[in-house]
Amino acid sequence: FNEKDPREQEGTVFHILADELNEIIYSLDAEGNIIFVGPQVRRYGLEPQDVIGTPFQDHIDPVDRERVLAEFNKTMATSHEFTSQFRLQTADGDAVWMEDYGRVKRNQAGEIVGLTGILRDITERKKDEERLLQQRTALRRLALELSLAEERERRRIASGLHDQVGQNLVACGIRLMRLHEVELAPEIK
Repeated sequence: FNEKDPREQEGTVFHILADELNEIIYSLDAEGNIIFVGPQVRRYGLEPQDVIGTPFQDHIDPVDRERVLAEFNKTMATSHEFTSQFRLQTADGDAVWMEDYGRVKRNQAGEIVGLTGILRDITERKKDEERLLQQRTALRRLALELSLAEERERRRIASGLHDQVGQNLVACGIRLMRLHEVELAPEIK
């Protein structure tokens, strides 16, 4: 390392890191064409040499393509770092969820010349989030069913009590009237 030009050393370190990371390092030019992509894309059936030179949006699931392209254009216009989530199309047509952390690249004159970023596969996290959402939905549904069952049971008990108490009151009223009649009977004679 010591005998090489510092820029060459930097490039060597970059390529070593790019080869060893789980994440995919990429670089785009100002038009959104891929000028570098890490070898990790092979996990998704893509070869780096086949991807380089193509527009990045060609590799994004059509559902997310328009939104991600708008995010790219906004980043290029504002030069703000960004985080995005989208589905990457694999070589066999499947889609995997990626989280993208990117920032603009500038030349020595300070002009924006492209974008560099890291893609992280978050497919399992998205599946977990979906399972959690389904479980929460099922739990809410069960809680609602429980609440409705409790209300039905309260009404059934209240109705039963009301009917029983009402019948008992009527019976008591009849007995009182008979008692009253029995007590009044000797006076009538």
